[in-house]
Amino acid sequence: MVKKNLKGRGDKLSANAPLDNQLEAGNVAKQREELREKQKRKREESETDEFVPNALSSKILNDARKQLLEEAIEEQGDADSSTARVPKRQRGSWLGGDDQPEGDEEDNEDEQEEDNGFEDQIIELDPQDEADLARFLKKDATQMSTLYDIIQAKIESKQNDAELALSQVDPNEFNMRDMDSEVVEMYEQIGQYMSKYRSGKVPKAFKIIPKMINWEQILFLTKPETWTAAAMYQATRLFASNMNPKMCQRFYTLVLLPRLRDDIDEFKKLNYHLYQALCKAIYKPSAFFKGLILPLLESGTCTLREAVIFSSVLTKVPIPIFHSAAAMLKIAEMEYTGANSVFLRALIDKKYALPYQAVDGVVNHFIRLKTDERDMPVLWHQCLLALCQRYKNDLSAEQKSAIHELIRFHGHYLISPEIRRELESKETEDGHIITSVVVEGRKTDRTWLLYWPCTWSIAMATPAGQLPSLYILTLFGTGAFLMRSAGCVINDLWDKDFDKKVERTKLRPLACGSLTEKQAVGLLAGLLSSSLAILLQLNWFSVAVGASSMALVVGYPLAKRYTYWPQFILGLTFNWGALLGWAALKGDLSSSAPFWMYAAALQWTLVYDTIYAHQDKADDIMIGVKSTALRLGEDTKKWLSAFGVGTVASLTACGIASDQTWPYYVALAATTAQLGWQVGTVDIDNGSDCWDKFKSNSWMGIILFSGIVASTLLKENEGSKEQKNKLKAEDDEMDDVTAN
Repeated sequence: MVKKNLKGRGDKLSANAPLDNQLEAGNVAKQREELREKQKRKREESETDEFVPNALSSKILNDARKQLLEEAIEEQGDADSSTARVPKRQRGSWLGGDDQPEGDEEDNEDEQEEDNGFEDQIIELDPQDEADLARFLKKDATQMSTLYDIIQAKIESKQNDAELALSQVDPNEFNMRDMDSEVVEMYEQIGQYMSKYRSGKVPKAFKIIPKMINWEQILFLTKPETWTAAAMYQATRLFASNMNPKMCQRFYTLVLLPRLRDDIDEFKKLNYHLYQALCKAIYKPSAFFKGLILPLLESGTCTLREAVIFSSVLTKVPIPIFHSAAAMLKIAEMEYTGANSVFLRALIDKKYALPYQAVDGVVNHFIRLKTDERDMPVLWHQCLLALCQRYKNDLSAEQKSAIHELIRFHGHYLISPEIRRELESKETEDGHIITSVVVEGRKTDRTWLLYWPCTWSIAMATPAGQLPSLYILTLFGTGAFLMRSAGCVINDLWDKDFDKKVERTKLRPLACGSLTEKQAVGLLAGLLSSSLAILLQLNWFSVAVGASSMALVVGYPLAKRYTYWPQFILGLTFNWGALLGWAALKGDLSSSAPFWMYAAALQWTLVYDTIYAHQDKADDIMIGVKSTALRLGEDTKKWLSAFGVGTVASLTACGIASDQTWPYYVALAATTAQLGWQVGTVDIDNGSDCWDKFKSNSWMGIILFSGIVASTLLKENEGSKEQKNKLKAEDDEMDDVTAN
C-alpha cells in the first residue's frame, strides 16, 4: 500500500492513478514539479531571517553601559551608607505646578504608569514597634546560623568527644563494657562466619569494631583463633587502616603475631593470605616493629625460619628511614641470637642513608661481642660483611680498626678476607672501587710460597763462606711477584665462569665484572713482558730454563677440569724456581742437588695445597671441578703424612748432594716438626683451620732458608781449617827436606 504523502522521501504519488500510468511515470525521468517539504521549510526560514539594524544595536549597547554604570554607583552608595547615615528621600504627591521641578514631569508620568493604581504615602512607625522589631533582627546578618550549621556543629562535637575518649584509653589494658545480650550473640555469629570466610564482603558490624573503645572485648567474642587465613587478612586491613598506631600495635601483638607463629610452627611455612596480612601490617611501620618484630625477638624463642619469613617482608615493602633506624638500634641492643643477624642484614641491605647514631649502634653491637666465647655463626659474619659493604664510607678510622681487631678473634676463612677488603677499599666519584687488599691474600701468601724454593736453591748454590747475592734475590723476588700475578690473570681468564659460582671467588675482578677480558689480556701482556725483562738479566741457560716453564703456567688452570691431581701440576709449576735459581748461579744443572730440591718442594706443595683445597670442596662438587681434596677424601691425612715423609727425605738427599753442614740439618729437623704439626692437627672439615695451616707454611720456608745460609757460611770456616792444615803439612814437609 502506497502512502499518500511521503515528506522528504521523493515525489508525491497518487494512490488513485492507474497502474500503467504509474509504470510509465517510473520509466521516464522528469523534473520534479514540487520541492520537498523539508527544503521548503528551510527556504522559508532563511527568507524570514533578518539582521538587527546597526542603529538599534548601538542603542542597545549604550543602554547596557548605562545600566552597568548605575549598578556600580548604587553599590558604592551602599558601601558609603554603612559609614555615614544618609537621610531617606521623602516621597509624596506634589500639588501645583510651581513647586514641582520641570525636569521631573516625565518621571512622574512614568511612575504613575508603573504604580498601577498604588498610592505611595509616608508611614509613620511607633518607636515602641521599632524597638520590638529590633529584638527579632540580628545586627550582623553574616553570623546567622542555618539548620545545617547547627547539625554539623553537633556532629563535630561528638567526634571530638569520641577522639578524646580514645586518646585517654590505655592501649595496654582491656576496656570492658556492659554489653547487650543481642550484641554478644550477633558478634558470636560473626565469629562463626569468619571461621568459614573465604572471600567476599565482610559484615558491616565487623567493620566498625576498630572504632569502638572496647574493641578487644568485642573482637574476642568473634574468637580470632578460629578465623580463616583470608579472614585474618581482611581484619588486618581494617585495623591497619582505621586505628591509630598504638591500638594497631595492640592488635598485632594479641591477634596477628600468635596466629603467624602458630601457622609457621604447624606447616613449616606461612599461608599466602597470612603473608599478605603481614605485608599489609607494615603500612603502620611503628606498630609493625613494636607489635611484631621486637616482641618476636624479645621472646627468645624466635626460630631462623620465622626470622627469614618475617624479614622477607622488609625487603619487599618500603619503610620510612627513621623507623628502620630506630628498629636497628633496638635490635642491636638486644642479646645476640641468629635471628637478630637476619633482621639486621635485611634492614642493612635496604641501603638507606641512616643517621650516624644508627650506624654507630650497629657497629657497637658487633664490637661488644669481641669477648664472647661462642663461635659466631655464618649469619653473624654475613651481617658484618653487609654492614662494611653498605656503610664503609660512614665508618670512622677507630671503628674500622676495631672491626679489624674483631675479626682476628672471630674470623671466618672465607668472609673475613672480604671484610678486610671492604674496609680498605675506596669508592671513587664515578662509582669504581679501588682496593689495596687482594681477596684471600692471593698476592701475599702464595707469592711467598713461590719465592721460597728460589731462595733455597740460590743459597745452596752460593759459594762457600758467602752470603747469597742480594741482587739475585731481588731479581727473583720481583720475578716471583710478576709471575704470580700473571698466573692469577691466566687462572681467572680460564675460571671466570666457575668463580662466579663460588662464594670465596665471586668478587675476583673478572668474575664480578670490574675487569674486562680485553683489559685482563693487556695486563697479562705487561706482566709477562716485565718478567721477560728480568729473566734476560740472567745467563742464557737460565733464560732457556725459565722460558720452558710457560707451558705449565698456562696449562695448570685446565688440570682441575680433567684430573683429580691439579695440585701435582701446581707443584711442578710453582717450584720451577728451584731449578732456575741453581742455573742462574752455576750456569748448568749437572748436580743432582737442585733436582732433589725440586722434588722436595713438589711434595711440600702437595701437602699445603691439598689442605687449602679442603676449603672449597663443597663448591668444587657443585660446579664440577676436581682436586686432591675430593680424590683423597677421608684418607687425606694418610696421604699428607706420606708427602711429608717424602719432602723430608728429598731435603736430606739434597743436603748430602750439596755437602751441607750441621745448621742445615738442624733447620731440617725444625721443618720436619712443622710439617708434622700441620698434618697431625689439621681439621680438614674446618675451613678456618685449613686456612691457618696453609698460611703457616711461610714459616717453614723461612726456617729452611736460614739453615741453608748458615750452613753455607759455616762451609767457609771448615774450608779454611782444611786449607790451613794442608798448608801446615806442606810447610812441615819442606822443613824436613831442608833439614835432610
